[in-house]
Amino acid sequence: MKTLMTERCVLTPLSMKHLPTMVKLYRNAEVRKYLGGIRTIEEVKEQMGNMLMNLSWKYWIVLDKHTYHHLGFIALTPHHCEADIEISYQFFPDSWGKGYASETVHEVLVYAFSKLNEQKVVAETQVANERSCQLLEKLGFIIDCYNYRFGAK
Repeated sequence: MKTLMTERCVLTPLSMKHLPTMVKLYRNAEVRKYLGGIRTIEEVKEQMGNMLMNLSWKYWIVLDKHTYHHLGFIALTPHHCEADIEISYQFFPDSWGKGYASETVHEVLVYAFSKLNEQKVVAETQVANERSCQLLEKLGFIIDCYNYRFGAK
């Protein structure tokens, strides 16, 4: 899988060396507030193993280009309905509101359409997750439907 670059960030393919970062993300209550809650370390290890086994799915750790500080994680995977590809993301709270998510999610979308020849990319977020809703709207996503996951619309 390809490393991607933006003006301020490096998106490096996920590997087991990123397990500590993934554990921090998946165990952060703020990050996981709209994503079904925090996970145990064992659940994160198991999930990472599953992620790395499927080579057709794409996962990147987002790093600050200058400091290599870990900012978050972006994925392109089949949507749970399996009809479309889904973009998903998690960023550490200290990177929120600084444009990193917009910059890097945009780059992954460009990659999906131009390099993977995807015709459609979907995203899901809870209505209550205003920051994520604003990000998706800014990136040109439109509401196609509403459903319920993690007990919320």
